[in-house]
Amino acid sequence: MPSRFTIAAAQTTPVAGDRAVNMEQHVYMVEMAARLGVQLLLFPELSLSGYEPQQLKSCLTSAHDPLLAPLKAAARHHEMTLVVGAPTAPAGETHAGGLPHISALVIGNEGEVLIYHKQHLHPGENSHAIAGPNHPFVFDVAGRRCGLAICADVTHATHPKAAREAGATLYLAGMVVSGQGYAVDAGLLKAHAITHRMPVLLANMGSPSGGYLCAGRSALWDEDGRCVAALAGDGAGLLVLHRQESGWYGRALTL
Repeated sequence: MPSRFTIAAAQTTPVAGDRAVNMEQHVYMVEMAARLGVQLLLFPELSLSGYEPQQLKSCLTSAHDPLLAPLKAAARHHEMTLVVGAPTAPAGETHAGGLPHISALVIGNEGEVLIYHKQHLHPGENSHAIAGPNHPFVFDVAGRRCGLAICADVTHATHPKAAREAGATLYLAGMVVSGQGYAVDAGLLKAHAITHRMPVLLANMGSPSGGYLCAGRSALWDEDGRCVAALAGDGAGLLVLHRQESGWYGRALTL
């Protein structure tokens, strides 16, 4: 297994429903991460649109959306894998009234795109979105296998368990977590790390979105449940983590 492995969580401050403006922040964060040697950059849930359930249909993003061109180019140029949050259209012309998925687009270092759909919806989200298929989603980065979760997925113990059984050695959680809910969700992520002996990376939003006062505090817990590093609070930032033979270490950057 390659010795060098550097990952990061991008803590974003999206403008509600404005994909173009949010894309500018994404590109900026990718460029900042590239300077630090990041190989995998995780964005929060619905990072391109903001967490705005009523605007999902107006913010649909496909694997071939021209909007993604700058990110695909950056991923190729910097040999970086990006995980970006956006709503996507369901497969087929008619499905559950045409409601979209809450998804994560995995843009590989050759510009290819894989899409994961959130499997477990929060109460109230099912009026605006449909859940994805119930099977683990894993992908490889620099010789590591990553399992992907979106927000409420982490509240179901079967989700990280399935990812681990599918070979994941790192669990990625793009989320929207308020200050009020942070302690509970952080406790769950720490417990998953310990139970399944795999580090867990949280990318949270750093500004209000969809009525939530997001806490920020993006973080990584190692396989012993130790919080290796975290952003101190809300606002935009990068949490950069390096894996070496002696373990993980990280640094928090406010942007």
